[in-house]
This record gives sequence, C-alpha cells and structure tokens, in this order.
Amino acid sequence: KANTQLFITEQSSGIGTLNNIVVQDLVNNQPHIFRIAAVNAAGTGEFSTTGILTPFGPREHQYCDIKLFMQPNSITDVDSSLIDYSCREKTIDQLATVQVSTESKFGLGSLYFNGVFDSFPNPGTYPHLKINNNSGTTAEDWSLKNEFTIELWAKPSSSSRSDTFMSVYNQFSSESAANSQSNIANYWQLYRTSNTVVFKARNAGTTVTLTADSTSLSNTDFTHIAVSKFNNIGRLYVNGDLKDKQAFNTDINITGTLLIVGADQGFDYDASDTFGIGRGAVNPGSQYIGYIDDIMISNSARYA
Repeated sequence: KANTQLFITEQSSGIGTLNNIVVQDLVNNQPHIFRIAAVNAAGTGEFSTTGILTPFGPREHQYCDIKLFMQPNSITDVDSSLIDYSCREKTIDQLATVQVSTESKFGLGSLYFNGVFDSFPNPGTYPHLKINNNSGTTAEDWSLKNEFTIELWAKPSSSSRSDTFMSVYNQFSSESAANSQSNIANYWQLYRTSNTVVFKARNAGTTVTLTADSTSLSNTDFTHIAVSKFNNIGRLYVNGDLKDKQAFNTDINITGTLLIVGADQGFDYDASDTFGIGRGAVNPGSQYIGYIDDIMISNSARYA
C-alpha cells in the first residue's frame, strides 16, 4: 500500500522509548518498504534509513497455482468426470474400468476403483487413471519444486489395507533397466501400509518420508489427506490434523510423463511389453479399492 502513514503514539513522562512496532495485514512474499520518523508538536523529524521487510508465509492462493484439479461431476459417464478443471487442462484416461459413483464429498459423484484385474488388453492391469503432464502445452512436469500441495478425499473399502492413492516415477524403457536403477531413480507416491498413511519422495538418492501412524481411514466417510511443502518443511495432514513434518530440502525432479491415481506405477509402467507397446500395467497388490474425490495438486503451500 503505497504512501500509507501509520501514526503510533506513546504516553510517557519525559523521553519515551519505543522498541517494537507491530504491523498487520501485510502480503506474504511481497517486499514492504518502511521509513520511520518521530512526530511531535514541533513537527516531523528526519525519516530513518529505508528498511525492507518481506513477510514469509503461504502465498495467497490463486487459481492458476493449481496444476491439477479433478472433481467428478457425472454419475453416468466416466469420461465426463475425467476432466482437469485447472487452467492446465491435462489429459486424463482410465484403464481397466474405473467407475463413477453417487458417493461423493463434493459435487455429484466420485470415482470408484473396484480393484478387479482386467486381463485385456495384454498384459492386463487393475483399475487406475493415468494423467499426462501434457508438457508440450503446459510446459511443466510432475516434479515437486519449491512450495506445493497434494491433496484428495478418500473413502476406501477397508479402513486398514496396503494400497496406493497416487504415484509418479521416472520411467525406463525395459523392466531390466528399471530393476537395475530402482535404488537411485526419482519418484513420489502417496500410499497406505496397513493403517499407516505414507508420503515418500526421492531425488538422486535423497529420500523424504512423512508418515501418519495408526491412522485407520473411515470406510463410511471421506477423509481429507494433504501433503504440503513450505519453507523447506514437508507436512502430512489427515482431516486437518498435522501428523508428521520433516525437513524437505530437495526438489523432486521427475522425467516420467504420467501421474497414476489408484495404484503404484513403478519404474517400468511405460516399458515396452512383448508386443513393443507401453505395458501400462501397475504393480500388483498396490491397487486401491474404494472412492476418491477432488484431487488437487497446487504450486503453493495451501496448508502450513
């Protein structure tokens, strides 16, 4: 706010000393210039040298901070529900019969993953979504850099199960190459191990793990799960409760083009199969069974 004058009074006898000034309603990550002068009946004294203060905190959320927002709004046509409402408009495809359901947290419906293996086409896979980063038009990928938030609403069929909500991996051209590089290659994933919710990310051998121990998700109500990074701290929330925070000093650089929802893609999801085409098969045992609603990934720390 340019040229805003703040008048601060102090009642004292003789010469008073004021050591602190509190200023509210500043904009986070926006530099503010301060010049301070004393004012009394004789007039205004000299202004101080310029001080510049940049408050830090979560930036004010803007629509195009959202790099993915999917809210299923059709209960009859799954294709009508697979729409990215962010300004990135990413391409979303379903595999192995992802369904839509009237069960929802917001809007008309949600996505339902039944966990049933579909053997056709070869090599066969479990229900999941693949979301392309459309880097040619969006000029972005699935890397996690600077601030970010990953969030969704989930209502699993079982309150305690090992499965995967979403996953992103660097990809290799063959299963053998993926196996040989799996100890150092980059990825991030949000998943459950029994009754523990986990977010894990790795970049060049550095791994960050956030866990919500003893967290049995409801199978009757939707649970909000969110991961955010702000000021080099990663945080994991379940229904708004902070479950874990860890130092998160690295960016996660991802070259893989696909985000998989409903299963773990592994490093060989795009590897060629026997017929020379991308295999598109997720890792067995990682398939999610239940409902997912309102998936959002943001380039800002919405929760800190």
